[in-house]
Amino acid sequence: SKHGGKKERCCRACFQKLSEGPGSPDSSGSGTSQGEPSPALSPASPGPQATGGQGANTDYRPPDDAVFDIITDEELCQIQESGSSLPETPTETDSLDPNAAEQDTTSTSLTPEDTEDMPVGQDSEICLLKSGELMIKVPLTVDEIASFGEGSRELFVRSSTYSLIPITVAEAGLTISWVFSSDPKSISFSVVFQEAEETPLDQCKVLIPTTRCNSHKENIQGQLKVRTPGIYMLIFDNTFSRFVSKKVFYHLTVDRPVIYDGSDFM
Repeated sequence: SKHGGKKERCCRACFQKLSEGPGSPDSSGSGTSQGEPSPALSPASPGPQATGGQGANTDYRPPDDAVFDIITDEELCQIQESGSSLPETPTETDSLDPNAAEQDTTSTSLTPEDTEDMPVGQDSEICLLKSGELMIKVPLTVDEIASFGEGSRELFVRSSTYSLIPITVAEAGLTISWVFSSDPKSISFSVVFQEAEETPLDQCKVLIPTTRCNSHKENIQGQLKVRTPGIYMLIFDNTFSRFVSKKVFYHLTVDRPVIYDGSDFM
């Protein structure tokens, strides 16, 4: 079994026996023969020559070499038996590295997308106006609302779309009021302000966020006071409904501020 190491992989004890075997008539096991293996080992094994050929170094190396020889003899069979598993470890690490790299790229790619989407996707109402499907647009002016009448008007909102009523107001101080109901189901409602038609949608301001209204059960009332001239857009959103279209029945009124000229005090 000691010969299984072959050549330089045998332990020191085996090497001494092998060296003493052919040279026993010359050495005859004298005390000087025990000192000869140290120079005899240095040419046989390349390791001792690289580190040095002094006797002090050989005194430290026997336990290391002996242990190393025993481990390598046992591991030779293990390496041959588990040789198929050795190439798997690099592939597993290689397969993990791309995943880690992908995670890094996704994490870094998310941050610019988030920073870019924040101003755009900050308000869902703005996104709806930019990319949503518009069903009907009914522009109105203050004079048209003043002559609206007492009845209600119908606004159709198909499923997955929205309808819009932009009201152009040229003066501040007015109060615009609305009352609406829907059929057969609920509808979402919001109000967005735009300074002018040329104003980009990104610069619009949301006055009333999107609110899901049970307008199919009761009338929804609301009003706003015009502080800045511009376009006030009433949005009836039905994008949340994929199959059911809605009918909105709305009524609008406008109130002008009362200006006293002081005639009552005269």
